[in-house]
Amino acid sequence: MIEEEYGHARTAASLRHPALGAILDDEGMAMASESLQRLASGELKSGPRRGRYSDPPGTAAMIGQVLDSRQASIDKVRAKVADDPEKLWSIDSIVRLTRVAMDTKSKTMADKLVDDKLAELN
Repeated sequence: MIEEEYGHARTAASLRHPALGAILDDEGMAMASESLQRLASGELKSGPRRGRYSDPPGTAAMIGQVLDSRQASIDKVRAKVADDPEKLWSIDSIVRLTRVAMDTKSKTMADKLVDDKLAELN
């Protein structure tokens, strides 16, 4: 029950703040918590990176890395579905998230259109 509530709260926060959601997704729970605490406390300072073993990235750099990672993922998916965009309909999590984001439950016709499309493809 608590895990489910946490999952809903995390999803809602991720929808409102995509960079936050990306950090939570990319880091894993222990590392995400630490990174977010450092980010929120102002401990991270942006500055030039001097090399592989230099200090951790500053706030702007950290968010930039998250955004770059997300863009790379988007580009990868776009390349994979370029020849057949209908592939996205076969990914259950995308369909579920789209239904939530578009609030299709409260829009009977929208929900029916999604159901019809899924039936057509199966």
